[in-house]
Amino acid sequence: MLLDRFRRSRDQGDEVRSIVDNLNRILNSKKGFGYWLDGFGIGDYNEHRGRTAIVQTLVEEIKENIERFEPRVRLNEVTEVDASSPFRLKFQVSGAFVGNEKPFYIVVDSIRHEVTVEGEGRGDR
Repeated sequence: MLLDRFRRSRDQGDEVRSIVDNLNRILNSKKGFGYWLDGFGIGDYNEHRGRTAIVQTLVEEIKENIERFEPRVRLNEVTEVDASSPFRLKFQVSGAFVGNEKPFYIVVDSIRHEVTVEGEGRGDR
C-alpha cells in the first residue's frame, strides 16, 4: 500500500513535469515557425503598440494554445499579475492542473523574447 502511494505521487510528479515541458514548448514556439500544427505557438506580440494591446493579444493566444494543445490542463482564466520588472509580463492561469486547483504562472520576458512556466510559490527569477 505504501509503495502504491509512492508510485502515484511519483507518477503525478512526472505528469506535472510533462505538462510544464509541453507548455514551455508550446508557448516558446513562434507561431508559423518550425511546427506543422496550425495556430501552434505565440505570434509576434511586439508588433502591437501599447501594453494593453500586448496583454490582450497574449491572453488570447495563451488561452487558445493551452486549450488546443495541452488537454491535461482545464483552463478557467488567464489574468495578468504584477511582475518584478516593467519589461516583463506575468500571467496567472487558473484551472485544474493534473487534478489539483493550484495556480501556475506563465511569465513573458519581452526583452529576452522568452516564455517560462512557473509553479505556485516559485515567484520571479
